[in-house]
Amino acid sequence: MTVQEHLRQARHNEEVAHTLGSRPLEAYDWAITVLFYAVLHFVDAYLLQHHRIIPRGHIATRDRNTGQRLPGRNDYVKQHLPQIYGAYTVRYSASRRARYEGAFLDSRSVGYYQKLRNNEFASARQFFRQLGW
Repeated sequence: MTVQEHLRQARHNEEVAHTLGSRPLEAYDWAITVLFYAVLHFVDAYLLQHHRIIPRGHIATRDRNTGQRLPGRNDYVKQHLPQIYGAYTVRYSASRRARYEGAFLDSRSVGYYQKLRNNEFASARQFFRQLGW
């Protein structure tokens, strides 16, 4: 994907998360997941534009031939975007819990979704707005 395609996807995901986290849907598990993917696309756009990096996945892997450690997106965020790393990892963990552990499936999750949206997502989003995104 190009930088512009990542930005378009990030904005789309932002809109979808808002819809999923609102009535009548209130699908907080998916809203949390889509918020994470909104930030992921902003991160990928940043890494591509500023460092010419295209992450292959979230976590580090090893090259099968050389055994060399290949950094993942989480490593790149820590290295190149330390100002959003804490917020990013909170959203990454919440998204994994939503997708793989069935977390945030009921209306009691509204508070956690709102916290993620208003704090962790908003702080990362503000960083990217400062870049004009």
